[in-house]
Amino acid sequence: MLQKFKLDSRTYEIAGLMAHFAGDKHSARTYFERSIELNESYNNDPSTISPIGLGQILLDEGKNVEAEVYLSHALEINLNEVKNGSQDDDTRFYIAGIYAIRSQRAEALSWLTKAVDANWIDYAQVQHGPWFVKYRNDPDLISLIESLRNKTAAMRQKVE
Repeated sequence: MLQKFKLDSRTYEIAGLMAHFAGDKHSARTYFERSIELNESYNNDPSTISPIGLGQILLDEGKNVEAEVYLSHALEINLNEVKNGSQDDDTRFYIAGIYAIRSQRAEALSWLTKAVDANWIDYAQVQHGPWFVKYRNDPDLISLIESLRNKTAAMRQKVE
């Protein structure tokens, strides 16, 4: 599948994300690991999600210490971005995802709300992605998704 693409860190990261969404944790893990290996800016790259996905997979495998290394690293980088004034909505979403993976519900919902407040609207990542799987039936999360659906429907209606 990847033979048609430039095999760089981002290509492996996207492949990892696709495999993770599809439930293929083995392939996702391989792609995320390769993405991290090829990412020369890994130590300070706030746009990479490979350590978040890899951290979740390792946590699911019971490799808590390894998982925490990746999740803590990603959390620190993203929190620093916010602290330094970043207005990027994805940064807040990544932080929410890390807290959700760690089963820290209140923090996850708080940061997800901050992401929405920063104009993040990609609710399909919450509904269908692996990071928030534990909270799919959570009434607060369902309510937040419904408000995002209404927001995107209103945006579509405006455009039409």
